[in-house]
Amino acid sequence: MNISISDLTAMKKRRYQPVDKKSLIDLRDVAVNQSLPVPEKTIEFIRQIGNPYLFRYGDKIVRISFVDSKTTFEDKIRGYFEML
Repeated sequence: MNISISDLTAMKKRRYQPVDKKSLIDLRDVAVNQSLPVPEKTIEFIRQIGNPYLFRYGDKIVRISFVDSKTTFEDKIRGYFEML
């Protein structure tokens, strides 16, 4: 699965649109193989969650955003998986 910058940009924009909670993936159902290298963990996470900017945790909708900085989404997600 290849995720392009334009794919991520489109996903980012969707986080502000109205959404049916039932259509979102529950983060608790995502299981990433911890033995994979970070780039593959990232791909696997996005494959399972669908939109990393908009998902569900139980009955709560989670909308992710980042402060404007030079740090990219890829840097943020890589840092997250390196902490696991």
